[in-house]
Amino acid sequence: MKKGFTTGLLIVCFSLCMLCHSLAQNIHLQGTVFNKESNVPINLAHVRVGDIVTYTNKKGQFIIRIPDNGSKYLEIFHMGYDVHFASIQTDKPYYIPLQPVEPTHSMEGLTGKETMTRVFNKFHLNYEIHDQFMLSYYREVVEKNNQEIQHIAEGILELMLSSNVEESPSLVRPIKTRVKTINVVEHDGVDIKSGHATEMVESSIWHERSFLREKNRWNYDYNLVGTEVHRNEKIYIIDFIPKNKKGYLAGRIYVDDYSDAIIRLEYTIFENLEFDTEVWIEEFQHHDLIYYLLRASFEGVWQKGGEMYTFRSLVVNTEVISDHNKTNLEGFQYGHNYTFPISNHGEFSDAYWGEHNYIKLTDSELAQLK
Repeated sequence: MKKGFTTGLLIVCFSLCMLCHSLAQNIHLQGTVFNKESNVPINLAHVRVGDIVTYTNKKGQFIIRIPDNGSKYLEIFHMGYDVHFASIQTDKPYYIPLQPVEPTHSMEGLTGKETMTRVFNKFHLNYEIHDQFMLSYYREVVEKNNQEIQHIAEGILELMLSSNVEESPSLVRPIKTRVKTINVVEHDGVDIKSGHATEMVESSIWHERSFLREKNRWNYDYNLVGTEVHRNEKIYIIDFIPKNKKGYLAGRIYVDDYSDAIIRLEYTIFENLEFDTEVWIEEFQHHDLIYYLLRASFEGVWQKGGEMYTFRSLVVNTEVISDHNKTNLEGFQYGHNYTFPISNHGEFSDAYWGEHNYIKLTDSELAQLK
């Protein structure tokens, strides 16, 4: 299996009880996020303190490491739920219930096509003003029957995304990585997708072959299906499907009414598949006048020998490097040239990442890797 591996975005880790202690002038906040109505843990809820971001794991658990002189508020949100704010606390665990909200289905106002026209008219303004530098966390994992880890690779990386990726490829600088292969799984799709952190960060917004690029965007019909209030802003919910034979995917787009920017994409690819099914989710955040990728995740599923296998990859931009003009480019490589180390290495414990933000493995995942 190829262990090629590149760049990344975002944060995080996990843990059941809230602990907060000072280390290298950082404090560590931990907690659990769950559905207020069903008490079910919420996977990949967005956790933010100031400009530092992370996500919850499968058990709804998170850990975020922040400067002790930073923002005094913790913000947690997930599409389809009310946003939750909490004061920074150091004496007890966070147990955070998120209230589900139902989108409205009013058809008043703009149509789906009119909304997407506004999006495309502001595309350059919202996303392509200047180069972007980010500190990122990347993970890829192959599982059998949704529980048995066959292979995992993780890394903390610095990423530079050009304002024009067609002319200037993305750059990556690895900071720390770890890999463990328990069983080698032979599959062409895994070999192709493995280690594509930089390509994931380019996402559907910046990738030159994206369905949102000017030459491709009107191969789809856009249908407004409702609105939702998200982080105190009105969000348009738009479903899209192919309009002609050039369209090759379908899904849902969430558009911020104020900025006319896409803040979330969910889509399924159904042509030229490398797996039996392929699903992508991408989220974006506003920072310093433009939008950055928050996270991109991919899931490919296939069957072999009566068993179900899943390849999942995730890149999270945990922190935007605002003063990028002072960023030293020494050690950066072209994303498509960077190869993740093949051999097993790195300790699988929470302490391994030091003061970096990441998404914590669950107890059951860690048990398989020790």
